[in-house]
Amino acid sequence: MSKRRLRHRDRPTVPASGTDATAAPSRWRHYKRLLIFCCVTAVAVAIVMGLRPPAPVDERMDSGIADAEKSPEIPKPTIVLPATPATFEAGELRNELKKSGQDLLKRYPELPAAIHAVALLDMDLQQTQEAVDLWRQCIELDPKHAGPYVGFARAAMELGNDEEAKVALRKGLAAGCSSPEIYYELTAALIKLSELEEAEAVAQQGLAAFPKSAPNWLQLGQVQLQRQRFPEAEKSLTTAKDCGEKSDTVYFSLASACAAQGKTEDAAKHRQEFAARKAQQSSASEKPFQSRYDAELRNIAVAATGRIAAVYERQGAPAEAERLLMRSMSLDPQNPVVCGEFVTFLRKSGRIADALLAQRRLTEIEPAEVRHYINLASLASETGDLALAESASKQVVSMRPDLAIGYVSLAQLYFRGGDFKQAKWFAESALKQQAMDRTEALRACGVLAESSRAMGDETTAAQADSMIQQLMSDSPKP
Repeated sequence: MSKRRLRHRDRPTVPASGTDATAAPSRWRHYKRLLIFCCVTAVAVAIVMGLRPPAPVDERMDSGIADAEKSPEIPKPTIVLPATPATFEAGELRNELKKSGQDLLKRYPELPAAIHAVALLDMDLQQTQEAVDLWRQCIELDPKHAGPYVGFARAAMELGNDEEAKVALRKGLAAGCSSPEIYYELTAALIKLSELEEAEAVAQQGLAAFPKSAPNWLQLGQVQLQRQRFPEAEKSLTTAKDCGEKSDTVYFSLASACAAQGKTEDAAKHRQEFAARKAQQSSASEKPFQSRYDAELRNIAVAATGRIAAVYERQGAPAEAERLLMRSMSLDPQNPVVCGEFVTFLRKSGRIADALLAQRRLTEIEPAEVRHYINLASLASETGDLALAESASKQVVSMRPDLAIGYVSLAQLYFRGGDFKQAKWFAESALKQQAMDRTEALRACGVLAESSRAMGDETTAAQADSMIQQLMSDSPKP
């Protein structure tokens, strides 16, 4: 769903309901209107396809007049999602991961994305020198992506090669790479080399480009603490906390910055929070070593298998991608990232019933995320499960009554089912919402025009047609 919203002067005014007493239009005029409506719907779909986010939203719900014939049978999914995490033996899982990396490189030996994925896996498995060698090769093949520079620098610094890390990161920035991580790692390398003034300058450059990066604000505050710039450090560390930094380090550093300025009460408050968080960590660390090791290895396997699957999918090997995604799901059935990637994969593959099954799981994993219900409504509509599409769309309206998309989906569903009164009401309600983009406005106006026309309300239909023409004329030229 596009984040772009209509300006007030672009927002169509919702017309009052009324009935035109004039005679019915000619057949040509009726077909002309239908043609306009179909064209608008096609444009709206094209816009959504062009701006589709990682988790796709409802963009293919039929806007045509409902067919009086019985709906076809709802397709059944062809997969069964794992319900409980798979058990494993640590050594066997490590060997499985290594083989997955080797197989990927054997198949795509000079593909930078494949090399980067395996380097990340090697780093996670503490095969640091192997990771360094792979990232060096990756940078030579494709020097325009930040990820390999970041990975190389982290691995190089772990091996004590701080100067080499600094040089590589500078090279990455010079090549046009930019990310919060590349600035973070360059600052870290400069700190290790005791170049604190330069480290602070680089950290500030990174935050000018990425002002919401909590780890970078924390890092800047720590550099300023080392330079005894206590008021600046307190400000940076507070910003880190406001941006979402939750580590105990931010509270320890804040306590130090406040104590250095004589702010004893503030320092005591931050120390108390730091102590509470350390106690939680100590409780977690009391678990047996093997239990903690297995949990970490499981996390590594889930992430690495998903990354490798993504490479296969992009290279046109869907069978292998699906196998690996299912393996990742089996290791952590409640992982929202993996489940979301599986939904996207299945939908791209045209397996809508399977995608719907995975999307249902996603709503169970993260029931407070409204976007999951938006996508659930879309997929349910595509499979013909209109009852589920309706309930999911109502959930969207309930959770976020300010979003137009829930009303638009309901308007289209009711129009599709021949309930023109409900379709018209929800289309009008959609056009009243502030959180509405041009695509949603086009869809709402299309339903409003045709549902009004079906009810004999030619005045409202004509006004909706005018709104469509206004929106189309205001749309950016390709």
